[in-house]
Amino acid sequence: MTQGRLRLHHRIAIPLALLALLATSIAALVAVSAISGTLQARVETQALNTSAVVGQSDFALNAAILKSAKAITGANIITYTSNGQILATTVEPQDGNQRLTAAVTAPDVTRAAMSSSATTPVVRIMDCGKPCLVVHRRLTMRPDTLVAVVADTSELTAATRRLAATVLLGAGLSLAVMIVLGQVITRRVTAPIDAALVRSEKLALAGLMAARVAHDIRNPLSSIKMQTQLVGARLRGDAETQAQVGAVLRDIQQVETVVKDLIELARPGELRPRAMALNDVVRDVLIQLTPQLTYRKIVVEADLADALPMVSIDPDRFRQVLINILGNAADAMTTGGTLRITTRPDASGSTVILEVCDDGVGIDPSIRDRVFDPFVSTKRDGVGLGLVNAKAVIESHGGTIALFAAEPKGTCARITMPLGQAPSHG
Repeated sequence: MTQGRLRLHHRIAIPLALLALLATSIAALVAVSAISGTLQARVETQALNTSAVVGQSDFALNAAILKSAKAITGANIITYTSNGQILATTVEPQDGNQRLTAAVTAPDVTRAAMSSSATTPVVRIMDCGKPCLVVHRRLTMRPDTLVAVVADTSELTAATRRLAATVLLGAGLSLAVMIVLGQVITRRVTAPIDAALVRSEKLALAGLMAARVAHDIRNPLSSIKMQTQLVGARLRGDAETQAQVGAVLRDIQQVETVVKDLIELARPGELRPRAMALNDVVRDVLIQLTPQLTYRKIVVEADLADALPMVSIDPDRFRQVLINILGNAADAMTTGGTLRITTRPDASGSTVILEVCDDGVGIDPSIRDRVFDPFVSTKRDGVGLGLVNAKAVIESHGGTIALFAAEPKGTCARITMPLGQAPSHG
């Protein structure tokens, strides 16, 4: 009886186990293929975006900017002419990457890339000494020059193979082990996939947050540096104080170096809005920046409207926007000048307007239409993220920001903020 029941159990359990095994194997293989395709598409999209950014200007010829882009994306970047002359590259000779450079700049590869239009990048999977995805794009300003973004896909390939091997191992297990240890096998098959996705998301989030934090640190760090220098200048005859000031400045310089390496496009975090008097925020920022502005021979003229309606803002994030904008205005007045700040309600009474105007060098016409694009900057040491972050924060409050030429010279930034409750965005 028991033997008969056992046989019946086997007759029922074995077909079910086979179906479960087949379904699990198919599902796992599909998942591996889909995830592999998604990760491959992500790598390709990132490489295309990188080539588009550096290919629109002389960024592709600036080795420092290319190194910063490599630190953010992990991809090597090579800028070279159609005859094979390397103009700028992130490939280090000591890395043993000569084969990579030779493969990417090979004559047949170059000819194929040059045959495409200036607006159409060429994407190919290549052997660069290891599997890699390469995007070739002709520079907009120099049609005879190419920028190649080289993304290493060896880890992606190896991960896909490991996942496939795990699935095949699960399919080869005996039916008895499948029945007894089904959950263990399922976890074994899916755990690498889940871990890969979680790690990918964490790395992406870490990169975005690191860039935002790094950028927001720069302004208060500059203030600390300036005030430390002022203390040193006032106590020039005190040798002990001078030694301490020098040590602080060296530490600040080290932090500045780390900050430069961390910077990247970032999105604003969750807002914590509350009803605020806009004039109070403006005054608070001006108090913080007064030592810097005075040192740089910049006179502030503030015309803040009385009885201005309250606005709902995140004060910390809005302060950072003002610091960025005032910092840009100050940087435009290299030999000093006048900084005019005004607030007023608009004619309809539905919004409040804040304007910051300088009498500096003005906006470079070549970037006037792209000032809010990432990595667009006229500063020698700028990375083009200040206005990007400012626009993101202002728009997340439901407001707008625009730049326009001031008369007779300089630039004005106009921020328009709605009255009432500002929306909260992540």
